[in-house]
Amino acid sequence: MSSSPRFNAIHLCYGRHDLFDSTDPGDHMEAAKLCRQCPLLQTCRGLLKAAREATTQESGHGPQGTWAGEAVGKATTRAHRMAIEETMFSEVEANDAAAEYKRGIRTDRNRIGARVYQRRLVQRQRERRAERDTDAA
Repeated sequence: MSSSPRFNAIHLCYGRHDLFDSTDPGDHMEAAKLCRQCPLLQTCRGLLKAAREATTQESGHGPQGTWAGEAVGKATTRAHRMAIEETMFSEVEANDAAAEYKRGIRTDRNRIGARVYQRRLVQRQRERRAERDTDAA
């Protein structure tokens, strides 16, 4: 009998391969939310650690998708991370987080919110500049 835990209906990811194996930012956010509610989160963290260690010992592919609420494999690329961050904040939430970060409240959420706010600000500036250039032409 294997000592590794089996996935069953207790795991909130059970039967949800389409969601948990996806590299789509929206799918990751939904999967991570389920992970945070799962009674076996610590078990999954242990499985992820073991899968990563096995990957370093063998050549081949490591874990992909969402494991224990964490984006792993292809899901960790910069563009993917940025897309995930964008889905985390409304315009008001990003503005509030950036303001708190600027006031010295240096939480991870405020740091990410400040990045999102800054990216959106730059995007709006580019759009305005493009409109002006179009109007001037």
